[in-house]
Amino acid sequence: RGENRNNLRKVDVVQQTISSWSTRNIYPRCDDLYRIAQYLGVSMEYLLTGKDKRLSVDDSELLRKFGALSKDQQAAVLNQIEFFYRQELEKQKKASL
Repeated sequence: RGENRNNLRKVDVVQQTISSWSTRNIYPRCDDLYRIAQYLGVSMEYLLTGKDKRLSVDDSELLRKFGALSKDQQAAVLNQIEFFYRQELEKQKKASL
């Protein structure tokens, strides 16, 4: 985002701490990483690895709805997904022959 170290003061991280991270004298605490990730609009995974596995809006909505179900309902949904997944694999397998 074109940010620099000085801008991290906006998330209550002091320059001395940032310098220590850079020289690997200390590692960031989880709460610092979380605040930085929130500020930058990225995941903590991205801060640590440079890779981001963001979910689409549809995927996030699906997970939200799934999480609201009871354990029995979740198990039923997973069984249905497994059934359709196996069907799709078989369809792909036949198409490749």
